[in-house]
Amino acid sequence: MTSQLFSKFTNQYELSKTLRFELKAIAETQRLLEENNVFKKDEIIQNKYTKTKVYFDQLHQEFVADSLQNLEFSDLEKYEEILNNYKKDKNNKTFKKELEAQEKRLRKEVVECFNATAKVW
Repeated sequence: MTSQLFSKFTNQYELSKTLRFELKAIAETQRLLEENNVFKKDEIIQNKYTKTKVYFDQLHQEFVADSLQNLEFSDLEKYEEILNNYKKDKNNKTFKKELEAQEKRLRKEVVECFNATAKVW
């Protein structure tokens, strides 16, 4: 879908390797920025972000801890066996694919915990 979205904008110019499109400020730019208090607004947003980030970080940490406190992975023995096989022979593509599949499965379990906690919260 993304490729369709950008298809009107790609491969439009034969000289795309030599041309460079830039946004350049015009004489009015500085005046417009100052009149619309763009820099002041950005400064206010940055200050508010800095002050609230601490609280969002704490909330995120609590959410993760709450989500994972009772997590019990299924079939860890199988993961450990595949991991050990992979460690013995890292060039074996079968072991690598099996390990990736197991890691994907375990990540899915973590995501399910997050989703369940999100519904409760």
